[in-house]
Amino acid sequence: MRLLHTADWHLGRSFHGHNLVEDQTHVLDQFVKLALDLRPDAVLIAGDVYDRMTPPEDAVALLDLVLTRLVVEQRVPVCLIAGNHDSPERINFGGQLLTKSGLTMVGTTRTPAAYLDIDAKNGRCRIHALPYAEPAKVAAVFATGTAMSHAEAMQRQLDHVRATHPADRLSIVVAHAFVQGATESESERQLCIGGADRVPTNTFAGIHYTALGHLHKPQDLADGRVRYSGSLLKYSVSEAPHEKSVTLVELGKDGFVRTEAHPLSPRRNVRVIEGSLATLLARAPSEQNRHDYVHATLDRRRHRARSDRPAARALPEHSWRGSKATCARSLGRRRCSFPRPAAAHHGAVVPAIFRTPREAASQ
Repeated sequence: MRLLHTADWHLGRSFHGHNLVEDQTHVLDQFVKLALDLRPDAVLIAGDVYDRMTPPEDAVALLDLVLTRLVVEQRVPVCLIAGNHDSPERINFGGQLLTKSGLTMVGTTRTPAAYLDIDAKNGRCRIHALPYAEPAKVAAVFATGTAMSHAEAMQRQLDHVRATHPADRLSIVVAHAFVQGATESESERQLCIGGADRVPTNTFAGIHYTALGHLHKPQDLADGRVRYSGSLLKYSVSEAPHEKSVTLVELGKDGFVRTEAHPLSPRRNVRVIEGSLATLLARAPSEQNRHDYVHATLDRRRHRARSDRPAARALPEHSWRGSKATCARSLGRRRCSFPRPAAAHHGAVVPAIFRTPREAASQ
């Protein structure tokens, strides 16, 4: 049995003020073509399909297009849950009607948990959909009468899943959570303060495969039976080293699990470069990937700009298409944002954030 696992699309997101809808369209087209090539028995989307609860019109249209290509054109069943960025009610809309067409969208916690049964040539499984929910909402659904932590809320849901799961099917869980031992990135929104949002890995014991969303780095836990597929794109500079991908999950009838990451090629990469301002601008025209999103650390030993003057003033005037650069100091960091990148017009690398080595080391 084959499942294709993805999460954290964050449709409608921007990167330092730049709308990413074209970048997201580019990688989602690859994703749909990959599904056509791999022929999975189901697609799992583990939350945060949108970047905010009220997404922009182009984000909604893009999701509609992708799901239509998967469910209607390829006839691949899809199980999609809400993450902490999504509106539960928006994800829930039309759920009963859509399920009959092969699209299971679950936005709110319920008991029994929503599920999707898959009967394939190579096996049978039940996919349990556990969307993100605040612990108080989970406590209300299960009528516990007491407050819950994130770990207790997930444990209560999984105890119910285990108790109701049929013995003749493999068990799959799609969830959106922060599991202990996993690596986070700068772009993820905290579920709560102080680490109280962590869920122990052994909470998922006994489940054949858990498809997780929330953390943006692709990573395995519990010998690969618990996995974050990671986000579609690099949504922060801290993700520059990541190789973004979607995960193909293969399950044997005996419960054996094998995962394989299938890389996605972004329209524009996120890169970190270092050097003097003059050096970076001089090599820009010859850069093959000069249209990427660039984080530049300026070497102050070779570039002596006055600290009270925006670094952008050292740039050639024509590089910015007449746009004004804005700079501000915050927490010892000089941030310079440029509304229209030079790469779009003159083929120059655009330093979206300027930091000196001393400033970078102090963070």
